[in-house]
Amino acid sequence: MKKISTMILAFLCATFTFSQSYGILVNGKTYFAGSYTDEFEGFTQYLAHVQVQSGDYCQLYDAENKAAWAVDVNQYSESGFVRDGNKINISVSGCYDFYIKLKYEADELYVGPGSDCGSGQDISGSDTPVTPGYSGSAPAKCTDVVFQAFYWDSYKDQGYGRTKWIDYLNGSNGTSAEEIGQWFDLIWLPPMSKSTGGTGYLPVDYSSLDGAWGTKANLVKLITTLHQNGARVVADIVINHVAGSNGWCSFAKLNFGEYGTFQPDASWICSTDEMNSSSEAGSCKGQATGNPDDGYGSEANYDSGRDWDHNNSQVRDMCKAYLKWLRNDIKIDGFRYDYCKGFHNSHINDYNKAAEAYFSVMEMWDGNVNTLMSHLNDAGYNTLTFDFATKYQAFNNGIASDYYEGLKGAGLPGAGKARYAVTFLDSHDSFQRDDNEFCGLGNSMKYEGKIQQCYAYLLSMPGVPLVFFPHWVKFKDKIKPMLNARYKTGVHSESAVSDEAGSGYYNATITGTNGEIRLLVGPNSGYNTTPAGYTKAVTGENYGVYYKTTSARGDKNTERKDLTPVEEVNTDVRPLHGDKFIENGQLFIRCGEQVYDMMGNKVK
Repeated sequence: MKKISTMILAFLCATFTFSQSYGILVNGKTYFAGSYTDEFEGFTQYLAHVQVQSGDYCQLYDAENKAAWAVDVNQYSESGFVRDGNKINISVSGCYDFYIKLKYEADELYVGPGSDCGSGQDISGSDTPVTPGYSGSAPAKCTDVVFQAFYWDSYKDQGYGRTKWIDYLNGSNGTSAEEIGQWFDLIWLPPMSKSTGGTGYLPVDYSSLDGAWGTKANLVKLITTLHQNGARVVADIVINHVAGSNGWCSFAKLNFGEYGTFQPDASWICSTDEMNSSSEAGSCKGQATGNPDDGYGSEANYDSGRDWDHNNSQVRDMCKAYLKWLRNDIKIDGFRYDYCKGFHNSHINDYNKAAEAYFSVMEMWDGNVNTLMSHLNDAGYNTLTFDFATKYQAFNNGIASDYYEGLKGAGLPGAGKARYAVTFLDSHDSFQRDDNEFCGLGNSMKYEGKIQQCYAYLLSMPGVPLVFFPHWVKFKDKIKPMLNARYKTGVHSESAVSDEAGSGYYNATITGTNGEIRLLVGPNSGYNTTPAGYTKAVTGENYGVYYKTTSARGDKNTERKDLTPVEEVNTDVRPLHGDKFIENGQLFIRCGEQVYDMMGNKVK
C-alpha cells in the first residue's frame, strides 16, 4: 500500500475519533445507527441494535465519511460472528447489541444479546461506501500461487542456475522476471539486507539493500518488472536475530528514511542470549540486558546470531519501521518470516498490522498439525504458515514411499485450516541439505515422476501452493498446465475436496469458483484415462490432472491482470471528489481526466 494510504488513514482515523456517526452496515446497504455510550477500560464505545439473518455479513460504518471496515470480534461475543478479512460473516438470526469498542491499535467489536431492533436505514442509493484500512495478511479464498525464487547460496550457481536480481532481469537462469511474473502471483525473494552470509540469514544492516544478490537499483527494477507482469513480491524477513557489524555487541545504525533511524545496542538483545555466557563474546559478555527470549522451548535462542528482545518497544518500533519502509518505499507486498520458533508469534500479527502486508507466511518448522495451528493462533490467524505437516505426511512419507493413502486428509487442509497453509515440496532449507529433502538427502531430483506427482497434488488442492525454483526450471512444461487448470477452474485456498485413497491410488475432485479439477495420482488411480466431461491438463508417470469449467477462461500467463498499475501517488490528502465507478470489483474516482483508486493512487 502506498504512502498515501497511511496519510489518508490518519486523516480518516482522526475524523473517526471525533465523529459520533458510528453504526453497523449489514450487507453493504442497511445501516443501523449507533449511539455513544461510555468509556470502558480505555475503549470509547458506541452501541447499535442490529437485526440480522443467517448468511448476512456486516461491517462497522461511519455514516459521515461513508467508510466501512471490519475489526476483530471480541472473544466473549455471542457465537455466529466471524471476521473474514474486511467483513464479518454471520451464521445466526435475531436481534443483537453491537458494541463498537474503539481504542488506538486495539479496536474490536463485542456482540451480545439485543432488543429493540428496528429495520435499519436503506442507504443503497447513497454513495458507495469506502472501505479504508487493512484487511489482514491471510487472504480469504486465495487463488495465489507462490514461487520461491532462490535456493541455498544460489547467488552463485549451485547446479540449477544462478538467481541474482540481474539473472531474472536478463532471463539468463532458465526463466525470467517476465515469465515468473505472468505465471505466479507471489514471488518470494531471499533476504535482501546486508548480511554476513551469502544467502542472507545473518543480517547486519536491514537498511542496506546492496548485497550478494545484487544492487538495490537492480532489486527495485526487478520488483517493478514483477509488478508490471501481474505478480506481488514477498520479502524474506529475518528479525529473530542479528549479526554484529563489529564484534558481538556493536550493531549497524539503521536508516529507514521517514520511518525513522535506529541505533541498536546490547540492551536490545535478550538476556538469555549466549552473549552473556559464551567465552567468545569477549568484552560483550554480560551486556545483553533485554528481557528473556519469548520464543518457544529449547529452540528459542538462535546461537549463530544475537536474539532481538521483541518485548522491548524500541525493537518493535525498529521492526515496524523496517517493514513499513519495505512496503512503501521498496514496494514489497508481503513477508516471509524466518525462524519463528525464536520469538513469540503474536509479534507477527503486530508487525503485519503496522505494515499492512497483503500476505504473510511464517516458518514454523514442525510437522505436527496441532502445533502449527497453535502457532497460528498465537499470531491471531493473521498470517499463513508453511505446512510442514503436508510435506511430511503427503510427500516425504507418502508419495516418496508409494503410500498414497497418506495424501488423504493431510496437513492443515485436512484439519480445516487450508486458508492458512502454504503447501510445498522442498525449500532452500531442505533441498539437498539434510534428511528432510523429499526422497532423502541428495535424491529428490532423481525421482522426476514423483516430483511431478507432488506438484499435481500441490497445484490441485486447497491451500496456497509453492513452486520451488529448481523444480520450475526443470519441469515447467509439466507445471504450466497444472497452473492453468487451477486458474481456469478458480480453485483457491479454501476449495472443497471430495476424495478417496487406497492401495496405489489417490483420487480427488476439487471444486473452484469456475469449475472442477479431477486429480488422479498413483499407479492404480486410472490416471491415464480422461474422466467423462473433463479435459486433460497434463499426465505423466502415475498421475493425471483433468479439469472442466463453467465458463471459458484463457491461459494464466495471457489473461491474468491482478494488479492495478500505478502511475504516480497522489500526495494531496484532501478527500477526492468526483464520479465514482466500479471496475473489476474495485472502486475508482474520476476527477476530470484523472482516475484514482480508493487509496488516492493515480492509476492508468
